[in-house]
Amino acid sequence: RMTNPTTDALGSAAYVEVEAGHDIFSIEGKLLLQKNIGHVIFAWNGVLEAEWTGRGLGDSVCNLEQSLGVSYQITHAVSAGAELVHDVSFEGWSKAGPHALFAGPNVSWRFARGLITAAPLFQCTSLADQPDHQTRVIFVIQF
Repeated sequence: RMTNPTTDALGSAAYVEVEAGHDIFSIEGKLLLQKNIGHVIFAWNGVLEAEWTGRGLGDSVCNLEQSLGVSYQITHAVSAGAELVHDVSFEGWSKAGPHALFAGPNVSWRFARGLITAAPLFQCTSLADQPDHQTRVIFVIQF
């Protein structure tokens, strides 16, 4: 965490994930922005992922994902709300593919050093190559 969403003008955090294996290499960067106003939590997450797969890592794709959420803090440990997720891929780092949009409710449980969030999301677009629904579960442990 770089800044605090309650005491600073805007809370922020960033991190990077790397995946490497047989016929895959990917690097993913995330920027998280959050503002808490009273019991209401506003959050935006931006994700940029570069992935190389296949024989000799010759296939490449760039994925851009954004999520926007608003939640209400019911108790100190529990909040519930809704979120919207936008996802688009750029095959071979060129032309954008179809834009997928998902929306649904979310619920979070905070504990001493982290949180768990679950969000069943439903596709708002009509893309045959995307699932009609998905469930996102996020575990965060702060060190």
